[in-house]
Amino acid sequence: IWIGRVTGCSAWTSHAMGVAYALCPTHLAHLATGEISNTQAWIIPAWLLAMQGQREGRLGTWRVILFTALISLAAAFTSPYLALALPLMAGAWLLPRIIGYPVSEWIHRCRDRVAGTLGTALGLIPAWLYYQQDRAGGGESIFQPARRALLETGPLPHPAPIASPESLLWSSGGSAGSPFEPVHSTYLGVVLLGFAIWSLFRTRGAARSAGLALLCGGALLAMGPALATGGEVRALGTQPLPMPVYLLEALNYPTRIGGLYYRYAVLAVLGATLLSAAGLATLKHGARWSWALLVLQLLDATR
Repeated sequence: IWIGRVTGCSAWTSHAMGVAYALCPTHLAHLATGEISNTQAWIIPAWLLAMQGQREGRLGTWRVILFTALISLAAAFTSPYLALALPLMAGAWLLPRIIGYPVSEWIHRCRDRVAGTLGTALGLIPAWLYYQQDRAGGGESIFQPARRALLETGPLPHPAPIASPESLLWSSGGSAGSPFEPVHSTYLGVVLLGFAIWSLFRTRGAARSAGLALLCGGALLAMGPALATGGEVRALGTQPLPMPVYLLEALNYPTRIGGLYYRYAVLAVLGATLLSAAGLATLKHGARWSWALLVLQLLDATR
C-alpha cells in the first residue's frame, strides 16, 4: 500500500514489489534457519504508511500519534534493531523542512510532520529498558540484548555481524554449517538493484528521494561502525576504518548494544523496491514487467 501511495504505480506493481521486499535474501536466510522473530518485515512499511498518511492529510494529528506510537512500541518489543532505525528515519523526514532555514522558523515549518515524530518517541520509551542494560551489565530485565563483539582489524567473525560492499552487491551470504548456525545475508539482489539504479534516471519527486534515502541509509547502517572488505576489517593506521555508524555511536546512539548491524540491510532492499516501483510506473506495461522482475529477484535470492 505504501509503495503504491508514494509512487502512484498500479496495484499489481506495488504487490509485486511488496513481495520482493518481504522475500528478500535477508528474510529468506532467517526463515531457512528458523529465526522467525527476525522477519518483522511489516514494521518499516507500516510506520512509513502512517507518516505518509500525515503528509497527505488522510490521518488526523491524534491518529498519526497513535499509529506511530503503537508501531514503534511493537518494534521495540519484537525487533529492537528496526526500532532503532525509526528515530533516524523520523529525523530524515524532518530535515527537508529545516535545511537552509533559520532556527526560528523550524517549528512553524515542521508542525505538519512533528506528530509522527512525537508518536515514535512515545512508542519507544519502553525500549529504554532494553537499551539501558548495556550500562547495567545486562542483568535481569525484560530484554536480554546481544553483546557486541568489538570489531578489530583483521578477519571478520563468522557469521559476520556487518555487511561489506561485496556482500551487499553479489554475495548471498553462504549457507549454514549446521541446522543451528545462523546465516547473515545482506545481499540486495543484482537484478533488483540494477533496476533501481535505472529507475533513478527516470523518476523525480518524493518516491525517488525516499527510495534513495532508504537504499543508501540502509546500506550504510548495515555496514556498521567499521569498513570491511574481502572478509577483513580494514584499518586506518592501527584503528578500524570508521563508517557513519561510528559517528552515531560516538554520540551514544544505542546501536552499539546489539551489534548485529547486518539486519539493517532490509532498509536498503525496501529502498530498492520503491525505486523499482517508481521506474515501473513510467513503463507502458509496468505491471507485467514488475512480475517478471519479481521472478528474477526470487531466483537470484535463492540461488
